[in-house]
Amino acid sequence: MINTQRKSEKERKKKELSLRNLAIAVLMGEGVIHEGLYTEFPPEKSGYIRNYIIFNKLDDYVQIKPDSGDLYIRSHPIIDELINQWYEKESKIFSHHLDPGKLSYSSIMLWVNIYGKRRVETIEITTNVEEEHLRKLSYCIEKHIQSPLIIGRNTLKIPHIHDFYLNSIRFTLNDASFLSSFLHPNELKKLKSRVRKPLMDRGMVL
Repeated sequence: MINTQRKSEKERKKKELSLRNLAIAVLMGEGVIHEGLYTEFPPEKSGYIRNYIIFNKLDDYVQIKPDSGDLYIRSHPIIDELINQWYEKESKIFSHHLDPGKLSYSSIMLWVNIYGKRRVETIEITTNVEEEHLRKLSYCIEKHIQSPLIIGRNTLKIPHIHDFYLNSIRFTLNDASFLSSFLHPNELKKLKSRVRKPLMDRGMVL
């Protein structure tokens, strides 16, 4: 009985962490308050998002419409907490405090994979955080990914794409796999030897 309770509690915490990471990613991107949170996303990202929902058993909290690219996160104490942090009245400010702990590597990867687009020399990720607060958000992201960002108009850009991809493999293989879609075939070919070692360290073969 005790073991069952412990397992149930562990699963609950894992589910809540997954919900928090997705909600933070949506807030980092173009999410808005709508009976919880709402965002649009490119329909071609629907498979990635759906896999995340299924794997983390979030069907009770998250709904997507794959064809139209709509995502809804229902109201929940975690969502209410995050909204209070990220918003000041109608303005999305991220936070009053310069605290990288308000983000996680997983939430950043979700944000990049959902909202990111490959440009010639960068990955460009959209955001609707107020412009005057983007530097705080950028600083906190940089602390996690150990790479500088370029602040644009309603965007943050990752210039060191290869280093970002290689670093992501060491932390979150599933997200890194989707991230590889941002790379051109010739880039992946060049990175193959550098990718092999971190994969082998995790018992995988390229």
